Amino acid sequence: MAGAEWNRYNTIFASPERHVIVRDFPTGPPKGDSVAANSATFSSLVVHAPALAPRLVAPADLVPDRLADAWPMTARVHAQGRDGTRWLLDFPVVHVNAREAPTPGFQVETGPVLVPEALVEPGATIFGGFALAYVFFNRLDRIDLAMLAPRGPGRVYGQFGRLNEVAVGLYRA
Repeated sequence: MAGAEWNRYNTIFASPERHVIVRDFPTGPPKGDSVAANSATFSSLVVHAPALAPRLVAPADLVPDRLADAWPMTARVHAQGRDGTRWLLDFPVVHVNAREAPTPGFQVETGPVLVPEALVEPGATIFGGFALAYVFFNRLDRIDLAMLAPRGPGRVYGQFGRLNEVAVGLYRA
């Protein structure tokens, strides 16, 4: 899927060929999620994804006095699915915590992002082959996920997962 749009109760993500609309309401059960070919719904759809020349952010630059120079930031996660398919997830970084003492450290928190079904364990709600998840990581070889899943009368970001043996790069956009 090439693009995503978020509002209070709906998430829409689309590629040039198809789109998914996730309809969620905090006061009741999910209603009317849909996956469809664009030709059945839209007379045209343009996905604008400009090419960027990102610069790699070194882990040593993920400290409080250097973060402003690295902003805005994107993350790229290289992962392999259970079926052997290799995936590249590329998404904006919304929030970074950083410290210098007692030892340098960071934590990235961002989302929701699209995570391919082949990368997650069963339990998350899947839309058109993808889960919606908030992503958290404080190292470059593992990410934690809080995925949208059924809970009570509706859905919440309450299905937790972890992707191990990934390669994460942070880039200045």
